[in-house]
Amino acid sequence: TVPVRWCKLIFLEGTTLVASAFCMFVIGSSEGFERSLLHYCLLCVFCFMTSLGKRNSEIAARQLFRRLLSEKTLRTQAEFELSRIQSSHDVPLAEQDFQSVTSTALSDRVFADLAGQGQAQYLETLIEIGHRERWLIKAKEVCVRSGDSMLGHGSFGMVVSASFQGTPVAVKAVLK
Repeated sequence: TVPVRWCKLIFLEGTTLVASAFCMFVIGSSEGFERSLLHYCLLCVFCFMTSLGKRNSEIAARQLFRRLLSEKTLRTQAEFELSRIQSSHDVPLAEQDFQSVTSTALSDRVFADLAGQGQAQYLETLIEIGHRERWLIKAKEVCVRSGDSMLGHGSFGMVVSASFQGTPVAVKAVLK
């Protein structure tokens, strides 16, 4: 489909070319016919290139907007799936581990649910979301440091130091 702006641009440039041709060839020019023809041809090329550049810019902007909407849709779907899983398996407040800080990712509930019967289902859901949102990484990209690498622990998991593509990172692991 051709947007309204593109139609207006074609009409405006066509009007410009017709008015220039009228001034150069009907009214006349002091530069002579050959030089006026060369200038008119250059004006036509300039108008064509401007139109092409504007159209390509519009196409790129629309593609970026579509990509943004698609990523927001994926994120919303993933957040909905996670909230549905978390709400169906809420842990009572008395059973929560108060030694761990769980406000960063709310993964405590997911890890707590892994100890239950639906471990495979939760892992599959997390893996699917990770692939869809492109945040799931391969195990060979992470190098867990040996020795004194534990940074913290709680009832559902522990945090160890590691490196991801040469950058120091913290990795949360499930306690078995």
